[in-house]
Amino acid sequence: MSEISHSLKNILSITHSGVEVLERHLLMGRVDAALKTWGMVRHGMERMHSLAKAMLDYSRNETYKRSEVQINDVLAEVEGSLRVNFENFNLKLEIRPAEHLQTCWLDPVGLYDVLMNLAMNARDALETKEPGTASLTIATELVGNRVLLSIKDNGPGIPMELQERIFNPFFTTKGAHGNGMGLAMVQKFTRDMGGMVELVSDPGKGACFNLYFPIASMDEEPEHKGGQEEDSGERWNGNAI
Repeated sequence: MSEISHSLKNILSITHSGVEVLERHLLMGRVDAALKTWGMVRHGMERMHSLAKAMLDYSRNETYKRSEVQINDVLAEVEGSLRVNFENFNLKLEIRPAEHLQTCWLDPVGLYDVLMNLAMNARDALETKEPGTASLTIATELVGNRVLLSIKDNGPGIPMELQERIFNPFFTTKGAHGNGMGLAMVQKFTRDMGGMVELVSDPGKGACFNLYFPIASMDEEPEHKGGQEEDSGERWNGNAI
């Protein structure tokens, strides 16, 4: 809650100051200056709207449209959406789908959104790399009775002191360019699908987000539509979130 309050306080403070300046410009007939200030005020209002929407999306009880999904099919859709964008940024995109991968009971639209979110975060992180050296690899493989979906970049990585907070709602390292809900939604969706997410990152050596989803039952659809799967006692390497 403190991070939410801090974000709202900052946005409201900047917007309130902008309104006061806008009022002075209008009273003095400074139309050009007023228009410039209005842009700042409008940006603040848009950020408040975005933050409020993110809060509602995160807190509501989601009703997922689950089906038996081949994750590689969703990955192919994501590749189609990302390929041109990454080429425009001179970034290498590598897709490695595993052969003969088992299906999972998932919401395919939600999974698509999660993958796009993680890929766009990686793209932003890779901006610091030398042109032509940045890359993102998205791969699938079967690990025990789960499908592993990994999203790995060779960017600057995530500092150790931030790794425990990176999935907290409204925590962001992007300043005014982020609302801090992207990774929180990734974690929520993965848990609601009965899976788990882990972050593996060495500062200076990139970051890898591993999403584990249970494979579909051979004979029936799972009864639960949301919520976190109970701990099965399995242990995973890395920092499980």
